[in-house]
Amino acid sequence: MTNLPTDSTLPVPVEDIDADSFAPFGELIDPPTRGGRVDLPTRLARDPTRGEAALRFITLYPITLSRTFTPEPERHPFSVQAFVPLGDIPLVCLVAPPGPAPVRSGVFRAFRARPGQAIVLREGVWHLGMMCEGRATTALTFIRRLPDGTDTETCTPSGALRLVLGSAR
Repeated sequence: MTNLPTDSTLPVPVEDIDADSFAPFGELIDPPTRGGRVDLPTRLARDPTRGEAALRFITLYPITLSRTFTPEPERHPFSVQAFVPLGDIPLVCLVAPPGPAPVRSGVFRAFRARPGQAIVLREGVWHLGMMCEGRATTALTFIRRLPDGTDTETCTPSGALRLVLGSAR
């Protein structure tokens, strides 16, 4: 865990997600229309054979706008992580670029997916726990887990963030 310098509270607008703005962080997966199949892009990982695949049901909780909080992001340096909503509640994610631990609140971005749209984070992308909009919902999450625990890194920035509805920066 890395302790980082203090930042002042920064409002982070929740942006409607699109493939171009989200590309540095991962990919978006739309559900199939008229039947069919959609594969998750594990090709985003450098070594998709490393570790054991884990598929879990998780409960996601609604975002709280205008509440100030200190982010405690994590990243998975060896695996993509996919979040697939089980219903029509939009997912909301808070991310920072891959690389060294984020040292400024200004590098975080918040995105709101369309109802039913899955989010796949690239390996090494810093993120907070996935959230949703409106009411609690269930999602499936996929990640590769390593037996020695080195699949997850965390940091604790000293600054605070506040999610707000708004346009892209």
